[in-house]
Parts: sequence; C-alpha cells; structure tokens
Amino acid sequence: MRAKESVKIRKNEIIERYDKRFSDNFRTNQKLFWHMVKKTLPENSETSRIHVIRDNDGQLLNKENNVKERWKNYFESVFACEDTVADSDVTATEYIIEDTNESEITMNEIIKAPTRMKVGKAAGYGESFVRDA
Repeated sequence: MRAKESVKIRKNEIIERYDKRFSDNFRTNQKLFWHMVKKTLPENSETSRIHVIRDNDGQLLNKENNVKERWKNYFESVFACEDTVADSDVTATEYIIEDTNESEITMNEIIKAPTRMKVGKAAGYGESFVRDA
C-alpha cells in the first residue's frame, strides 16, 4: 500500500471515531457535545464543518453523498403534500367588493400629495413616503 492511501484510510478512521464520539456525547454529556461543536467551527464563521447525520435506522452517515441524500429525503418527507381534498368537496365563493365610497383620484389630489409627505418618515396605513434623493 502506498503512503498516500494509508494516510487517507487512517484519516477516515479518525474521522469516524470522532463522529461516533461526537454523536454519543450528545446523549450523555451535552456540555461536552456543545464544546466539541464550538471547536469544530472556524473563528468568525457561521457555518459548521460537521458533516454527520444519522439515518432512519440510527446509523451514522458521514460520507458527503449519503448526508446530502439523507437531508434530501428528510425535506421531501417534511414538505410532502398529499392532496386529500376531493374536488367535489371544494366550494368556491365569489366576493364582490363594491367601491361606492371611493371616488376617482383627481389631478388636484395628485399635485397636493407630494407636499403632504414627510421626507425619511415611515408611511402609515394607506399612506406613502418619500426617500431622500
């Protein structure tokens, strides 16, 4: 066996042993678990270098493709939507909104509107605002 292959095998063994220790510590010692999580995070980073997850049978998955497949299956199951409503059970109701109180916008209102707006202020309900140009 070449040196490169034996180093790769040894690294994988160490990673697998670390992953198992990491997973077991979550159940038995949560303080140690979170300490290990902090150690695996690079400084000033919001992403983790932990690429381990358990499958449905509780087996540890640490290969990138297996982990991605597990997450894919998980989200597919979470967001799976089965149409259980039959079309005959659905009734549509039309709502007609009559705008009897509203009149058309006049040219005078259009001209006066910008003068009433306050620069840099948030608009209230149904109002508008102007940003600094």
